[in-house]
Amino acid sequence: MRTEFIKILQSEDSLEVAINKIVSNIQKILDVKYKNFIEGEESSLEIARYKSIICDDMLSAIYEHENGSGTIIDVSFIAIKGYGRLEIAPNSDLDVVVLLPEENKDHVEKIQAVLDLVTKAGIEVTPLFSTRTTIIDYAKRYMRYFLEMRFLAGNEELYEELKASIKGVINEDVTQFLLEQMQNWRYRHEKNEYNPYFHEPNLLLGPGGLYDIRGLRWVSSILFNEDINNSLENNGYLSKKDVRTLNDALTFLWDIRTHLHLIYNENNNQIKLSVQEKVAKSMGYKDSRVSISNERLMRHFFLTVTDVSLIASKFFISVKENIDDVPAPELLEDYTWLSKQGEYLLNNDKNIFTDDPTRIIEVFNIACQNDLMLHPMLLELISNNLKLVNIVFRANPINSRTFLSLLFNKHNSAPYLRAMSNSGLLSKFIPQWGKVLAYLKFSSYHAYTTSEHTLQCLNFISQWNNGTLSVEEHLDKVIPSIVDLKPLIFALFCHDLNKEAGKAGADAEKLTRKIGRKLQVSPEDIDTAAWLVSKQKELKDTAFHSDLSDPKVVAKIAKLVQMPEQFKLLMAMTISNLISTGPEAWSNRKSRLMATLYKSVMVLLNGGEISTNINGLKSKLLDKLKNDNWDSAVISSIDDLFDNEYLTDKSLDTCYSHACLLKELLENDYKPQVTVRENKHDDTLVVSVISKDRVGLFSDGCYALSLCDTDITSVSLHGVKSIGWHEFYIPLTTQTKSKKWQNHVVEIILKAINKEPLPSVTPSSVKSFHTMFKVPTKVSIDNQASSTSTRIEVVGRNRKGFLYLVSSLMQNLNLNILSARSMIYGERLVNVIYVTQNNEQFTDPKEHASFEEAIKKLLS
Repeated sequence: MRTEFIKILQSEDSLEVAINKIVSNIQKILDVKYKNFIEGEESSLEIARYKSIICDDMLSAIYEHENGSGTIIDVSFIAIKGYGRLEIAPNSDLDVVVLLPEENKDHVEKIQAVLDLVTKAGIEVTPLFSTRTTIIDYAKRYMRYFLEMRFLAGNEELYEELKASIKGVINEDVTQFLLEQMQNWRYRHEKNEYNPYFHEPNLLLGPGGLYDIRGLRWVSSILFNEDINNSLENNGYLSKKDVRTLNDALTFLWDIRTHLHLIYNENNNQIKLSVQEKVAKSMGYKDSRVSISNERLMRHFFLTVTDVSLIASKFFISVKENIDDVPAPELLEDYTWLSKQGEYLLNNDKNIFTDDPTRIIEVFNIACQNDLMLHPMLLELISNNLKLVNIVFRANPINSRTFLSLLFNKHNSAPYLRAMSNSGLLSKFIPQWGKVLAYLKFSSYHAYTTSEHTLQCLNFISQWNNGTLSVEEHLDKVIPSIVDLKPLIFALFCHDLNKEAGKAGADAEKLTRKIGRKLQVSPEDIDTAAWLVSKQKELKDTAFHSDLSDPKVVAKIAKLVQMPEQFKLLMAMTISNLISTGPEAWSNRKSRLMATLYKSVMVLLNGGEISTNINGLKSKLLDKLKNDNWDSAVISSIDDLFDNEYLTDKSLDTCYSHACLLKELLENDYKPQVTVRENKHDDTLVVSVISKDRVGLFSDGCYALSLCDTDITSVSLHGVKSIGWHEFYIPLTTQTKSKKWQNHVVEIILKAINKEPLPSVTPSSVKSFHTMFKVPTKVSIDNQASSTSTRIEVVGRNRKGFLYLVSSLMQNLNLNILSARSMIYGERLVNVIYVTQNNEQFTDPKEHASFEEAIKKLLS
């Protein structure tokens, strides 16, 4: 192409026109190649290398043309970073060093102007103008960039001088450079907890990602004095199988990266949930009977980066041991077939597992007991001996006891179970684990894959138990006070093992019993673990969706758990499961609700009665109002408004601030009042609306907030005489903290209450990121949850205006809303609303069916 580019440059009078034509030709060629790539006819790496070469020709032709007229001085153009290693993603720029002679730094502006024309035409060039001395200083800090450098055009002698100088810098302190690369590798892995199993992983920086492969290349090229792109082939630390695995992984990761660039049209390396399905379909993954396309893609990704991560660990640690001072191996006491070297457990004999297969699990237990990591060479030996794990091995009671010893170890067993999983042993020993390994739960609510969520639960329990993590003041002592944690740990290990792709996980209790019997867990622990697995959802739903001030609700949970010890186990099971799901699954508000339920139920289980000092709180409030010389009529209204239900979970300060709102309303002739305040304890913004009570006041508030681009997480409704008072709780975010936005909310709500013209809210206009998820609308009506009202739960796809649409329908059906609560689970929104009909429970089955049909039609 270089000759063709030179002809174009010579045929055009304007350099800018010529460069535009050259770049246009390049883009047309690449468009065809990317089309072929999407259709599976060309490799992304081949295209990346082709693009690098064709850009070489372009820059070389431009340099030759310009230098031929004597307008550019004798310089050297050098490719570095991705361009240097012939790997340019679709939207990546060209990193070019313009090497200037020491004695002449002229014409930099002219060169920059020419490169700017290339960027303007559509191929971005990022140049670094510098002399050899300056570049060498720069290279001492960023040596990896210059390990990948290539000569492009100009004075090749300048390039060779620089190359020799950089080699000299490397030779001055090879060890330091190698140790820095290994430190960078370890830092990235520690930052991710040596865990690649995130729902939205970074294929560049995550464990086992492209940076791991690049790091291997950098270190290998120095150790073996090889070209950066061929450095793995002659690596003395890697087997031929390892090299094949790395090359296959490189191709696969590059395919994903190229699809991401084409989809995002920007330099993005995170595989977000919103594009996983697009990438999967474009890469040829199809939905099957047991899994959807994105699940299959991501499982392939997770297993690939796990392999790369293990190979990188073996390589870097082996190199470090050869170049750094490490302590001599010491035989491990009581286990002479193993030795300890620093923080690693090593094997002393390649036949340790063939001689005694039970050792293949025992090494993980020994490592956990001694707080050691398994050396990557030992993990590789385990992987190479997985054929020993057969039916006889699984039936051996010694192996079951050893595994349970590890699982129930007082130290944190999660890292060792993760290592066991990465080596392939856990899937062989417990086949159900293999079915959920690396499978994601396609939901923005979950942060981890199914298998990793289990390990996060176990890790959380360990931290909670040893006091390194605080859940909530009243819950922190739940785990340490439990007599026996074994049933809880076993329940957490089993609770997701039936959630393989395409299955809903309805038989978790049955599977827990099956695995328990195979592992020879005690019958008592099996019963308790199976009960925990089956009841955790009920406890969570009660805490988050029920009226916790209703004694009937508390009594129901007390009857369910029966004993304080069982209740502690179930509480710990539910909390650890939620917190380990991801950041969206837990909040201060949920913590407080769980603590409220825990305190109330424990009182009943210990033989007490639920009681609060409500009368004392009201007396203090009324005394405070009298001391502040409030009008007696206002005090009387407040006395009526603040009933026992209201006072159950309020503080004196909160009651006083609410009383001030009521006072403002009364003194302004019932003119509607709207205030906004931050409640940092709950991470919420509280929007208070107080006005003359009328039908539809609550619906108007929901309607107004649906126009303000926010979610409603909870609502408090109160009424006294002719006054209606609602408080809407919405998430505290950067947007909702803005005073401008808060003033806008107040304005919109006042307009809605006063029936001023506002845009309509319909299901078709309510769109969000979560449209990509399929969430069926479900309605349940329960007259057993409360003794005085009916609990209605509506579940559907998360969207703005959800609560407004539901409440407006309830208004049309003459249902009086007493309280409402919204819970957001990623793309799923759950609204729990307590209602009455003519001051009684909503009981007519025909009206129930009609209401359910209307809700589904409204939200479809």
